[in-house]
Amino acid sequence: MPPTSHFSSDFRSELEHHLFSPEPCLVLLVSAPGAGKTHHMGALRGRLEGEMQYDIHEFDGSSDILVTTALAEVLQRTISTQSKSGQKLLILDEYHMLSDEHKDELFEWVRAKLGPTLRVVLIANRSDSKDRQRLE
Repeated sequence: MPPTSHFSSDFRSELEHHLFSPEPCLVLLVSAPGAGKTHHMGALRGRLEGEMQYDIHEFDGSSDILVTTALAEVLQRTISTQSKSGQKLLILDEYHMLSDEHKDELFEWVRAKLGPTLRVVLIANRSDSKDRQRLE
């Protein structure tokens, strides 16, 4: 299993360490609304695309498409591209808006896909009691 992060008051350097490392990673970034999580990921995007050659895909966890379509199907469509880059980064914003069922489906999908060609960042305003278990 890839390395997991611990609680940190300033997430930026630890997040960058994980994303610029050659190791696959699954990062759950949790802090209050307005703390700059999504903004910082946006600011890092150019460097990640340039230096790491990541093919970056974003998905909003509050999207209405999840009412009619399975999350795994949406995620697979989201990361499927014709890019020659083998490295993909999935950024799932508003992770906290997913239902428990969708979170379980997400982690099942991530466990099957996470590896040298896929890294995942989950951005949330809060975590629930099961999130730590899901990360293990």
